[in-house]
Amino acid sequence: MKDAHAATRADPCAALPPLHAATIRTVLIGRWFTWLDRARIAWVAVGDDQALAAAAGSDVDVLVAPHQLGTIHRLVRRFAQAHGLRLVQDIQHEAVARFFVLAWEGDDGRPGFLYLDIAGDYWRRARRFLAVAPLLRRRVHASTVSAAGCHLSYWRPSPADNVLYYLLKKLDKGTLPASACLMLTREWRCDPDGARAALVGYLPAAAVDLIAIAVLTGDWDAVQSELPRLRAH
Repeated sequence: MKDAHAATRADPCAALPPLHAATIRTVLIGRWFTWLDRARIAWVAVGDDQALAAAAGSDVDVLVAPHQLGTIHRLVRRFAQAHGLRLVQDIQHEAVARFFVLAWEGDDGRPGFLYLDIAGDYWRRARRFLAVAPLLRRRVHASTVSAAGCHLSYWRPSPADNVLYYLLKKLDKGTLPASACLMLTREWRCDPDGARAALVGYLPAAAVDLIAIAVLTGDWDAVQSELPRLRAH
């Protein structure tokens, strides 16, 4: 990465050796999580743990306490400066969510990108639909090792909370790809009773049953056919 010496002065841990872009991305994700902890931000990384570990270019989705959301823009800028990155995009794509793109140039001259999606409470139709505070209270610490051997430590929601948040966001988008079905299956099986209970009040009982059956059988066709109706719920 460029400006490695300047980055080292700003943060002794900042310099990165020549690495593959995916490995650099994994290292940066870990350092971003550490950055949040050092700033005493309450946070969780939501979604697919396997995609997070793979660092294949997908968004890093993080939820933070709403009262701390206003500090994120400054934290991202400082993080970028300390690690020799360029902040190439900063979009407030929802009332309580911001999307950042950080870029660097690898030793081979090719650009690399880190996508950060930071949100507070989940709002729908001008009302708070899902509060972040309970997810933060029940968060658990996790760690994984990427394919390149990089260790990644992070806060994540409980399996039931992860099912709830991830599924609701996918329903909002009206899409449930195969990778999402696999992720929901893994999370649901960690806590079947908790996952079912978490969905009560957000989805009709019949829809919750369909999802439970899909997890058991691996056949999500019935759920897929109900997506337009569930999105409107």
